[in-house]
Amino acid sequence: MLSPEEVAVGTFTNAKVGSLVLPRTKYETLALICEGDREPVAVLLDGDHAFLSFSSGRADQWGGLIVPDVRIEFDESSLYDPDRSVPIIGSIVRREAKLIIHAKAESHFGRFVEVVIKSGMPDCVGSAAFTRWQVVLGRGDEKRVLHKVDLRDPASS
Repeated sequence: MLSPEEVAVGTFTNAKVGSLVLPRTKYETLALICEGDREPVAVLLDGDHAFLSFSSGRADQWGGLIVPDVRIEFDESSLYDPDRSVPIIGSIVRREAKLIIHAKAESHFGRFVEVVIKSGMPDCVGSAAFTRWQVVLGRGDEKRVLHKVDLRDPASS
């Protein structure tokens, strides 16, 4: 459950980076608001357009329940080397000082892009990718799982 103080209602434009936007109706969709390279980017997490990415700054027609300050956790047993494999759309990548998601590019049909979820992390050499991950709020006993992704299971993406 979420407390009233933990959420707001608004559009993707209103949602700050690091927010999960939950749909209120069947016409809205689940989205993660990411840093992007130059401007905030929304990555859709469910439905027919799962992992489609686009600028959230111009998305004032997209909205829902905004849950700020979410975190990403990944299942280490789903680890693979993204430098030696074809990128898997929807996978999470830890590279350099960044956490990245392989997403579909809005303006380039069939092409993937790397969307920065979070930067400023401790730098690392090489990269690692994960096909099972989740969006969580809180830590320890207060942690709540808000959304799970398992790219081995087509129903979850």
